Amino acid sequence: MDDLDYDSLNPGIRDLVRELREVHGFDTCDSGDGVTNVALGMEGAQTERHVYIVVELDAMIEATEYLAEQYPDAWVECSYSPGQCANIVILPDGIVLPPGVGVREE
Repeated sequence: MDDLDYDSLNPGIRDLVRELREVHGFDTCDSGDGVTNVALGMEGAQTERHVYIVVELDAMIEATEYLAEQYPDAWVECSYSPGQCANIVILPDGIVLPPGVGVREE
């Protein structure tokens, strides 16, 4: 894991990135506070606080479950594409789905 200049990160996500790296040992690769980059007009800037983590494929499920336990109010999701690394994204503020989305009809 590379050293990281935490002061270069968006202020609204900096502490979480530091915690994920220094306390939990995860290799973060992208983050944002959902405000700073949007205000700067950055193309593709996400409008929610987020941190992406790179993990080995064989550790993906266990790491995702661990993070979901550590951050119970967050949305924690993993993904993998063949030939690519496995990723986990954490949305610390959770996710709000539009009415009816994600609801299964019985």
